[in-house]
Amino acid sequence: MRPGWPRRHRGSGGRMGSTGRLARLIAMISMLAALVSAPLLSQTPQMRPEPPRQEKQEPKILDHQPPAVSDQDVEAFAAASKDIEKLNIAFLPKFEEANKQGPAAAEVTRRQALDDMKRAVEKRGLSVDKFNAIYDLAGSNPDLQRRIDKALGSDR
Repeated sequence: MRPGWPRRHRGSGGRMGSTGRLARLIAMISMLAALVSAPLLSQTPQMRPEPPRQEKQEPKILDHQPPAVSDQDVEAFAAASKDIEKLNIAFLPKFEEANKQGPAAAEVTRRQALDDMKRAVEKRGLSVDKFNAIYDLAGSNPDLQRRIDKALGSDR
């Protein structure tokens, strides 16, 4: 979890101002990030595809400007985050019940939740990778944080 993000939303009449609510949202976003890395981690070294070999690469000129995130992507990110929060609320009792049934049931429920979260992100027009990239960038970009906070509060 990144300290300080997402920040408490100000001026929204308490909407998104709840630290617990934001913590749940961050937890679900973190689970979504795990969705991307889990398949790669589960493969043995022999199963992992080799990265394409490239000829001599030109040195890159480092540009310290963060990549631009369009207003459309910010809106999609905020909408997907809200969808993920709703999924979290819906799946919480399912997780509790599955845990009572044992590890296999818990794993099935976890996979279903992750699949639903992935679909929620893609339904909003973002790939999981792009969603995660925006999340990562927002952790170090106060302007992007403000834009996301504004989008999160815009239709509540």
